[in-house]
Amino acid sequence: MKMAKTALVIAAVSAISVAAGMLALPTYCDPRRSSASPAAVAPRYRMVALPVPHGYVGLTITGLNNRGQVVGSLERGGYHSRAFVWSAGRFTLLPPGKYRQDTASAINDAGIVAGQTDETTAGAITSTSTAAWVWRNGRRTYLPALSNRPDTAVTAVNEQGDVLGAAWNDWRDDLGAEVSGVTPHACLWHPGAAGSADLPVTELSNGPAVAFDALGSIYVLDTHQETFAAATAAGTPYNDSANRLLRLVCRPDHPDAIHRENLLNAVAVAVSPKNGWIVGSSFLKTTDRRGLIKSGPFVYQSGRITPLTFEPRAVNSSGWITGMISDGNRYIRAVVRVHGHLYELNRLVDKLPHGFRPVMATAINERGDIVAEILDTRRPDFEPDTTRSVLLVRR
Repeated sequence: MKMAKTALVIAAVSAISVAAGMLALPTYCDPRRSSASPAAVAPRYRMVALPVPHGYVGLTITGLNNRGQVVGSLERGGYHSRAFVWSAGRFTLLPPGKYRQDTASAINDAGIVAGQTDETTAGAITSTSTAAWVWRNGRRTYLPALSNRPDTAVTAVNEQGDVLGAAWNDWRDDLGAEVSGVTPHACLWHPGAAGSADLPVTELSNGPAVAFDALGSIYVLDTHQETFAAATAAGTPYNDSANRLLRLVCRPDHPDAIHRENLLNAVAVAVSPKNGWIVGSSFLKTTDRRGLIKSGPFVYQSGRITPLTFEPRAVNSSGWITGMISDGNRYIRAVVRVHGHLYELNRLVDKLPHGFRPVMATAINERGDIVAEILDTRRPDFEPDTTRSVLLVRR
């Protein structure tokens, strides 16, 4: 299934990379085993496979809200895609964007949708033109870019209609070398005066955006390059890149007045909406209030880091964490961690069709509904890297 390059850019800057090699295999809980503790009871799910409309060849889900509405893209083939909203069993196809590939990336509970449209042009200098947009009240508005970074993409939209994303300049020469401005800078688009469709842009950091929370904070990465000479002069080990997770508090009426708090040196991939649970991975040893932990995936909450035995992708305010794990032989499994207990998703889905296997859980809402990638191993043309998106609805 073809994904828009913009989605890959965002995934690349927030993806988990485990420096120490493959993860140790965890011990899974048996969901059939009874427990005296209600918190330990495993959730059950039913799978909803969105039908692919006539004229399209594939479907990717990229966003989910707390009302069970999902957004994503429909692939037509030939590097063409169409943004969609799916609600109560019905598709709404957004009008085509200015470029050939169009993806809806996020949706809030009010139904405001944000996404991006992009197209790659090959030549002596290869470029991908990308334009972020927001859809509200049946109207698409393209978001302004930074003067030196004309390409924009979306990460999230909150309940106030603020849009979080990044801006960069995706230009490369014929050898693939970066020309300028390719590092994404986190951006906030905040609605203007009442009744205005404009969303002015504010640059937040030298690195990609991660998430909002419902308490008014914004989480971004600050990526700073360290030269070999500087490391040698300081007598410290050389690291070609370092990432600091920052929590920013912005006043809605003064988005430029930003309070910055350095949380930890790590890459975060998701933040819970209401209570600041953070999941991600540390490339080096990461410091919390208790000392040092090894590099690898973690959950961070109330100043404390807890190592994880799987690669996290999303977390909700109940502390449920979704993700994936591999046994080293390309046998990948989707997992969910509920109140400290780890479950394979294929054991939690009722009437899962034979040959279907969840391999990655990419999103979760406050109710516990999950977006997952599923392999259909029965297909004659089955390829290990080919998946389809489905919605797992909690019973």
